[in-house]
Amino acid sequence: MKLLFFLAVIATAFYCSSAGKCIKSNWDYWGADIKRVTVRGGVKKCIAVCQKTKKCKSIAYRGKNCWLKYKTNGRYSRAQRGVTSANMNCVAVNGGWTGFGAW
Repeated sequence: MKLLFFLAVIATAFYCSSAGKCIKSNWDYWGADIKRVTVRGGVKKCIAVCQKTKKCKSIAYRGKNCWLKYKTNGRYSRAQRGVTSANMNCVAVNGGWTGFGAW
């Protein structure tokens, strides 16, 4: 029983630490665009659109603009104030958006 509890604690700690790496504030996955869409509902809505779009692997979001990407981290990644980027492989591994709590 103690071993099972220990493993649950370790798994939870790993899950929480890796989930935070899925969403990057002030970071831009630049290039490799599938298309740009206008969304209402913030980055959560942008992620939902990507998850429903064939071959979408990441997003970059700013204002109401949501850029859907066909590469995991865009063509390249860079610091960019006001842009939020997310990797769908990581989001999927971490149980979808609900794994991030309240954003």
